[in-house]
Amino acid sequence: MQPFQSRIENLLKLLSQDLGKPVHGPEMVHKMQLSQEHSIRMFEQAYRETPAAFRKRLTLERAAYCLGRTDQSITSIALDAGYGSLESFTRAFKRAFQVSPSAYRATETPSFWLPAENGIHYEPQVIRKEKIDLDLIDLLFQHDFWLTSRMLEAAAKLPDQQLDLAVGKMEVAPYHVPAFSIRDMLSSLISDKEVWLAALYGQSQTDHSDMSVQGLKTRAEKAALDFMAFARTIKEKGEWHVEFVDAVCTPPETFTFRGILAHVITFSAIKRQHLLDAFRTLGIDLGTNDPILFERQ
Repeated sequence: MQPFQSRIENLLKLLSQDLGKPVHGPEMVHKMQLSQEHSIRMFEQAYRETPAAFRKRLTLERAAYCLGRTDQSITSIALDAGYGSLESFTRAFKRAFQVSPSAYRATETPSFWLPAENGIHYEPQVIRKEKIDLDLIDLLFQHDFWLTSRMLEAAAKLPDQQLDLAVGKMEVAPYHVPAFSIRDMLSSLISDKEVWLAALYGQSQTDHSDMSVQGLKTRAEKAALDFMAFARTIKEKGEWHVEFVDAVCTPPETFTFRGILAHVITFSAIKRQHLLDAFRTLGIDLGTNDPILFERQ
């Protein structure tokens, strides 16, 4: 009999194959020498996702890849993804990516990855585990999103009184508004990416009126996805030295794309450390700010 871990990893491989085709759960877990209930529980414990959610996410990521990088029709992509109609595919895709398939296709070099704590994503011809194949830029930004998500989950369990309690002072640079509570520190952490994205793409500033934890989660996910898409575009095009003029600054300032990436990840790391210390003040230990731990997990 195979070791338990090997059987779970084999189940992962099986789930990653033939995306869009029906999966017969009982037969699959029987091959793995596991009961269906036990396999679902152990898979979710190991990969932070149910087998069904994992397979659906990879299928939608593959669909997004085809939308952004092939000429295949949207209807054909929907059928390949296992959806019985274009309408049902459109609904599922919009729930996952926040835009319709046609709007996504119109986006320049969009990212086709959805947020996932386990770091496993669809790639053409191969399913890879991020902790093995991540390059440095991906590792740094995936770690940032992973740890930010953990802190938001911890914040969701706190009462408003503790969320708004002054537990420290986050003032990383003179042009940053000081933050004293966990709620304001989380908003400050997320806003770093939002400010740069607004400047880079000529967008209006994100509405910060919803400061609920769910509102912060929504902002964090969107900012992380958009910023990682920007970073990957820079890598793919080799535009590290391209200069960008930020007209919002007074006077306007010029930055390189590589400088922006380095700036954001550096200040994010400092702000994450402030937050970890703030959580410890309330007796909540979320570990360290070390990306090595994320890579191992």
